[in-house]
Amino acid sequence: MNMEKGKGNSRHYTGKTWRNLWHRMFAILLTCIMTIGNVPQMEAVAAVTQPEAQANQKEIVYIQAADGKYLYASGDEDKAPVVIGDMDEENKSMYQWELLDQGDGSYWIQNFGTKAYFCIEGVSGIADPYIRLYKTVYEDWISSKWIITESAEGVVLASKWTTGHIYAKAKEGDNKVYHGYDSDTGYFKFTRENIAYTDPSLAGPEPMDANAPAAGVTVPKENSDMDSIGATMPYVRYDSDKATLGGGATMAVSEDFRKDKIASQASNQSYIELSVPGAYAEWTVNASEADVNGITMRFTLPDNEEGTGITGSLDVYVNDQKAKTVDLSSYYAWQYLTAEGSAHNHSSEYDSIKEIKDAGITDYSKCFAFDEVHFLLDQKLNTDDKIRIQKTNADDIVYGVDFLELEKVGDPIAKPENALSVADYKDGARNDLEAIQACIEAAQNQNKDVYIPAGTYEIDEIWKLNAHDMKISGSGIWYTNIKFTNPNRAGGGIEGQDTTRSIEFSDMYINSSLQSRYEENAAYKAFMGTFGGGSWIHDIWEEHFECGFWMADYGEPMAYSDNLKITASRIRNNLADGVNFCQGTCNATVYNCSVRNNGDDGLAVWNNDYLEAKDALNNVFAYNTIEFTWRAGAIAIYGGDNHKIYNNYIRDCFMASGIHLNTNFGGYKFNHTNEIRFANNIIITSGSSYDIWNDIFSSVDVIGNVKNIVFENTYIYDSQHDGVRIGDNVAGIKFKNLHIYGTGLDRTTAGGNAVSHRGAAIFNRGGSAKMDVAIEGLTLKNILNARLNVSASDGGKLVINDQKEEGNDGYTVPLGTNQNLYDAKSVGTLDRGNYDDNAAFKMPDVIVKDVKWSPVSPKDGDKVVFSVTIKNIGDDATPEGKITGVNFLVDEKQVAWSDTYTQAIQPGEEVSLTANNGPDGGADWIATAGEHEVCAWVNDNGRYKEANTANNQTNVTFTVSEKGSNSGSSAGSDNTVNLPTDNKQDTPSTLPADDKQDTPSTVPEYKVILNASEGVLQVGKSTKAFKAVVSKGDKIISWSSSDKKIATVSKDGKITAKKSGTVIITVKTAKGAEATITLRVQKDKVKTKAIEVTNVSKNKLKLKTGSKFVLKTTLTPISSPEKVKYTSSNKKVVTVNKNGKLTAQKAGQAKITITSGNKKKMITVSVK
Repeated sequence: MNMEKGKGNSRHYTGKTWRNLWHRMFAILLTCIMTIGNVPQMEAVAAVTQPEAQANQKEIVYIQAADGKYLYASGDEDKAPVVIGDMDEENKSMYQWELLDQGDGSYWIQNFGTKAYFCIEGVSGIADPYIRLYKTVYEDWISSKWIITESAEGVVLASKWTTGHIYAKAKEGDNKVYHGYDSDTGYFKFTRENIAYTDPSLAGPEPMDANAPAAGVTVPKENSDMDSIGATMPYVRYDSDKATLGGGATMAVSEDFRKDKIASQASNQSYIELSVPGAYAEWTVNASEADVNGITMRFTLPDNEEGTGITGSLDVYVNDQKAKTVDLSSYYAWQYLTAEGSAHNHSSEYDSIKEIKDAGITDYSKCFAFDEVHFLLDQKLNTDDKIRIQKTNADDIVYGVDFLELEKVGDPIAKPENALSVADYKDGARNDLEAIQACIEAAQNQNKDVYIPAGTYEIDEIWKLNAHDMKISGSGIWYTNIKFTNPNRAGGGIEGQDTTRSIEFSDMYINSSLQSRYEENAAYKAFMGTFGGGSWIHDIWEEHFECGFWMADYGEPMAYSDNLKITASRIRNNLADGVNFCQGTCNATVYNCSVRNNGDDGLAVWNNDYLEAKDALNNVFAYNTIEFTWRAGAIAIYGGDNHKIYNNYIRDCFMASGIHLNTNFGGYKFNHTNEIRFANNIIITSGSSYDIWNDIFSSVDVIGNVKNIVFENTYIYDSQHDGVRIGDNVAGIKFKNLHIYGTGLDRTTAGGNAVSHRGAAIFNRGGSAKMDVAIEGLTLKNILNARLNVSASDGGKLVINDQKEEGNDGYTVPLGTNQNLYDAKSVGTLDRGNYDDNAAFKMPDVIVKDVKWSPVSPKDGDKVVFSVTIKNIGDDATPEGKITGVNFLVDEKQVAWSDTYTQAIQPGEEVSLTANNGPDGGADWIATAGEHEVCAWVNDNGRYKEANTANNQTNVTFTVSEKGSNSGSSAGSDNTVNLPTDNKQDTPSTLPADDKQDTPSTVPEYKVILNASEGVLQVGKSTKAFKAVVSKGDKIISWSSSDKKIATVSKDGKITAKKSGTVIITVKTAKGAEATITLRVQKDKVKTKAIEVTNVSKNKLKLKTGSKFVLKTTLTPISSPEKVKYTSSNKKVVTVNKNGKLTAQKAGQAKITITSGNKKKMITVSVK
């Protein structure tokens, strides 16, 4: 689920936010680091352990400061501040908090009213970081984890990330709650209470109506016969390795699954290249597959620089006679994925090489290399006929052909007797959608069905389907074409409404013009919204959408797609998920479908809890064939209960697991899981050691806080790296009859975020004491790693009983029901080579060799910049692409960090790093007179595993002299960093004596302060919303842009957006002060996301008759062009002008509504 990864809370939810979070987690996780302070040492609060609540009760706490005021949520919007004030009995839920134990000594603190969490993610560069409430947090985010301790003085809530604690800052007109080191206001009191509570997540599925379309669909039960595994489809595949090549055609092959090879994304990792005129691939029709006339061809064409694709053509010959010219385009293909997206205020997905280059990104993966085209021949192919695909034209395009699929296509399906035809509702006044809607309305009124005859129906908007108890069918997937022509965000797709129930929808091909996920906000699925009441969608061929099926409602009252069945369909070539049962979908099924080449999870259940949707229960994925998933997992389960996933055939994943379970995404997760069952699934050539986040995936991947999963009769073949990966807090995981044949086909020693190793059968990446995994019956063959099973740590419990090792002499890969797709593949004897898998794990071990600062002899008020020399004393390099960061703390408080070095550091190599950022937005520390201790802490956030983390910190004492003094010292009398002698470290070097730093002047420090440090602007628009305030005696001398192609800025601070991208706007003053704005330029209109009134507490204001008051309103983003409007509910009591100026007219009460775009905020004004 990449994470997928965006999860916006719009009605058209756009994919597992900013998912791929497991994936993108690491790009977002540590972009900001807060200060580490001197919190008193205290013992953990025993009372934090939550007592058993009564049935229908929940324990909450009230968090009260020393002055008696309470912490509460300031609003329901995402990232709303936590504030402090008097109790409001009418809004008590906003003052109630849940403490959610994370199993590692920390807690999430969740607001009961808003369901949002305490978090300090994204506070880099903010001098006064206040606590925000995030709607979604992730288990890898240390920024949302809090250590709760107590002493005689009270309870302290300290960040696990920084050790800084929460406090109420005494600041006029500011009631926010902050994170830092104010020890006088950092103690709180907990008051616990059990409140009546009905858990909405346990509402359960709706009953199935006996007359519902899906009620008559029978899904076979589990079958342990391996020949039964997979979907049954009516076509036969002719793969590239079975073709006769001629005219200069060549075979492209990837034997190591490298992500920069196009063949890694092909069937069996090979395809045919046609690069010169006359090059061809030819197949002979088998006797059992004669009488076919439908052809599907999987192909690849290069992209152009702008990402809009190129066009070309190939010719089809039958028995040496030209039968057809097939036009091809790479319009839909190619997505560019990178872990660097979040660093550029972008998702991990880009649509063109140009965007990637403009963002300065060099490490990215080219995905979605292959697309498909299908067409009918004017003749039928018979036994021994030869079908040839040939490049006849003289263009310079290198064409790639992966395979052909041949299919017998019958005549169009005739109009059913009880149906109205859309053709009868088409006239000059109606477009195609209006004709379809008119036909549906008439059919609903007449209790009839709807028939969409052969032809192409062009629709340029979302088809909002309002219908119930009706069949909507076409003339077949080769004849009825629904074409969504709008390429823009929310430009198409079929959206089931709350009233869409008991629908049978079938027999058509559905395509779109979508090219982009719009940074995971496309809102453009083939089927979305809800199809409730036991609806049945079958015999559909859909492709080229954001997702194939995204079943979820994001409005109130909430509707569900319970009892939905999706069968006998082709779900292909989408930018994200094939099918996602989200937002409480229950009793839904995907059966006998071809699911392939989707850019996130192929089939998924995500039990998100937006608007307190119920939990997901009893969903089924059975007898499907899932191929070519690029990113995430072919089948992914993110929580819920009693799902059954059985008899599925999974093959040829690219940077993806075959089966993928984790808890990276928001929702109920596995909180209510008693058992989720996987049975009789085959996974072939899946997993990865080359994903874009430099991590590995196994064929079966189970990490996070996943619990209570049963795998029975699981067959894993040809794993690219590991067969099964487990780790973290997984518990109650049971494998019965696990077969792993062939691992480490990539021949790498990748380890991702754990230890480097060659492909193993079971890889335990390390877990807590809670980890509990049992394997009953493990059969192994051709395991590359001589250890067979590899553990990165001794944490948790892994029990393997009845392990059978069948040697290394090869095996045959099973076909399941897919004899018509694949030929039997035999794997020969394994040669492990000379690599010593049994040697101790090679791991990096980075230390701080010496610490320096400039100026060498600092004086009070100087800006001091710290730097270090670090050394890798381990026996393996640090991971390429992973940040090697250094945290600088002075007197145990974080002052700066370095976080941009991503090159591999080889064993024995030394690297110098200098602070480049800090909690106040700068890389320097303002010196204060006296003796200080600086701590330099390398790899402080544990971005990668090391052999020893105890040697990551080095402490040095130095002295800052008074202004005007000629003295000042560095580390001790000899200016040498003293390090332990038993850590294999070289003798530390000394600081240079010839530092040419000028003697600091004694002039006052000058600053420039901006009203916002980041913003968004639409291409072609301008703004002067960013204001700068300078110190007395100073003045602004310049505004500048880091990239004038993206945005320009005038000398008076007017910013004009030129093209999409991210740019840094810098303002400088005559005295040398400067500040920056990170500005994201986008094509879409910028909309207001939040409204805040900074001079009104708790949205309530008291005025005296005749008095005036001006509301200080700010928008997020500050650059929003949507105008602020004010209205009064009772002008006789209070009037308000266009600038927010209130005039109290007479005693009474009125509500002032503030709007900007579709956002509203209400202030209650009482006049005496």
